[in-house]
Parts: sequence; C-alpha cells; structure tokens
Amino acid sequence: MPEGMNVEVAHKLSEREKADRARHRWQEIAEVFEVLILAVAAIATAWSGYQAARGDGRQSVLYGQSNRDRFQADAAAALGGQWLEADSSMFNAWLQARAANNPRLETMFVRRFSPEYRSAFEAGSRPIRSRTRRLPARPTCPSTAIPSSRRAGA
Repeated sequence: MPEGMNVEVAHKLSEREKADRARHRWQEIAEVFEVLILAVAAIATAWSGYQAARGDGRQSVLYGQSNRDRFQADAAAALGGQWLEADSSMFNAWLQARAANNPRLETMFVRRFSPEYRSAFEAGSRPIRSRTRRLPARPTCPSTAIPSSRRAGA
C-alpha cells in the first residue's frame, strides 16, 4: 500500500470521528435538555399534589363547618316549630275559654303564650277588643314570626 493512501485513510477516519463527536455532542445536549424537562415535570407534579392536599384539608374544614351550621339551623327550626305549635295550642285553648265565657282561663292562656306571640296577640286583638268581643281567626300583625324560625332561615 502506498504511503499517501495511508494518510488519506487516516484523514478520512479522523473526519468521521470529528463528525461523530459533533453528533454525539448534540445528543448529549438533547439528553441534558430531556432530563431538565423531566425534572421540571416531576417538581410540578409534586407541587400539584401538595396543593391538592392543602385544598382537601381546607375543604374538609369547610364541610365540617357547613354541617355544624346545618345542624344548628335544623335545631332552631325544630325549636321554632315547637314554640309555634305550643302557641297555637294555647290560642286554641284560649278560643275555647273565650267561647265558654271564662275570663280567668282566658288570662291564664294568654300568660302562657311565648313573649313574641303574646305581643302579636295583644297588638292584633287590641282594636277589636275595644269594639266587640270577637277576635280574628288569625293575628294579622307582622311581628308574629318566631325568633327560632328566623334564625333557621324559615
């Protein structure tokens, strides 16, 4: 083999090595870039999990508070209904005492009304009592709402 040929072969081989090295360098840069992207994705996933856990904790607290408020409203509505039922029963008994012309029993039933119902009863019946002995079948005063019912949102 002539000597010039050896130099040419060596030169061609070194050119390939340079091209391979340049290609290999770009592959290394691409791999580093891929690793960076995967690292950012892992950090974003961890952050998302952290935020979700914080949100779940806050949601649980708010759910507990809403349950407490709902139970309190239910209790207030039940109490308001009980007061209304008691006042209605007392009013019916008062009507019976009125029909029986028993003023002493009428006074006793009026004293048993709840304070709110008594004030509405007296306000609604005052003008009628002065004119006649009849009372309306239902008080028309706007203050007849039961406070427990107002707290319950009824």
